[in-house]
Amino acid sequence: MKNELYDAVNSVIRYNSKYSELTRNLIKSFPEIKSRENVVFSPLSIIMLLGIVTESVAGPTRDEILKVLGEKYSYENLRSIFCNMQALFSSDEKLTSSNAVCLKEKILKSINPDYEKKLEDFGGKLFATKGVVNAVNAWVEEKTKGMIKDIANDSMKEMLACLLNAIAFEAEWMEEYDEEDIDEGVFNNADGTTSDVQMMYSTEYSYLEDSFFRGFAKLYKDGGYSFVALLPKKKVPTFINRSLDKLDIPGILKTSKYIKTFVTMPEFTCDYGTNLTNLFKEMGINTVFSPNADFTPMTKEWVQLDSIIHKAHIEVDRKGTRAAAVTMGIVCAGCVPMEEEYKTIILDRPFIYTIVHNETKLPVFVGMMNHA
Repeated sequence: MKNELYDAVNSVIRYNSKYSELTRNLIKSFPEIKSRENVVFSPLSIIMLLGIVTESVAGPTRDEILKVLGEKYSYENLRSIFCNMQALFSSDEKLTSSNAVCLKEKILKSINPDYEKKLEDFGGKLFATKGVVNAVNAWVEEKTKGMIKDIANDSMKEMLACLLNAIAFEAEWMEEYDEEDIDEGVFNNADGTTSDVQMMYSTEYSYLEDSFFRGFAKLYKDGGYSFVALLPKKKVPTFINRSLDKLDIPGILKTSKYIKTFVTMPEFTCDYGTNLTNLFKEMGINTVFSPNADFTPMTKEWVQLDSIIHKAHIEVDRKGTRAAAVTMGIVCAGCVPMEEEYKTIILDRPFIYTIVHNETKLPVFVGMMNHA
């Protein structure tokens, strides 16, 4: 088991560069970023869902997705990476990644007999139901531990299948906050207004800095994950958006220095949902959304992907962090020594944050807080 996890970690680390590129492309694409709203999402959930879609299609339909996921990788290489990624996080106590395909009962007989086995390699489950909407929402609520209660609605009643990934994260801080570490404070919102917040004060010892950001990493219990916050060096409101092209989370983690850092951070909650269909079309994934989609590895039915939807939730408070994300593809009929210096990080203006898996340096959740 240890050897399997070791191989999984190394496989994921080798994919870090492409994973970071996809993360940058995703966060830059959200319209709420341009309008300076709050955003949170899970690149892990989105990439895992694309992995399941890749497994469900063939031919040019698959080739377009593989090009986005990594041109230098073969289908077999990427399949191995995503299976290892799933193995790594399905064995984790704090973060769980769950995959499933929910079918309308009337197409169950058309499913390729080999498809269920391929899905199981991703830790996925295939199940059929009469009411896809209710079944999907029940699965989502269970797999996100109640943090996200639904993603499907009545407008989707005609869908034939749903491809699903859900991520759930729950962890307490390594060093708990005491009551005297909490006080009222003010957050300077991106639109020039201010909000009253509950500020948490702590001393951390992992200082991060590159040309665009300065920040810190704060450990969760057992040390497997860290909360990382990155404050733009310039206070110009537009600078945080302009710096997204340079956002390199694994890279800035390498700058970590053991320096006493006084941190002020607000408690906050964020919910976000978006339709990723147009973004993926702009990236070059088009055939899967067209009548020419080839879903023969999955089904004999003539089907196509209608849309890809993502929802995420995060709560950061004095106890720790709870976060969840769901990505759904809707299938429809086709037509070091301590230094003497110290640093201060005050998160009282817009900042970027992420939850990082420390061993792989993989950002499993990423967000931007523009207002409190």
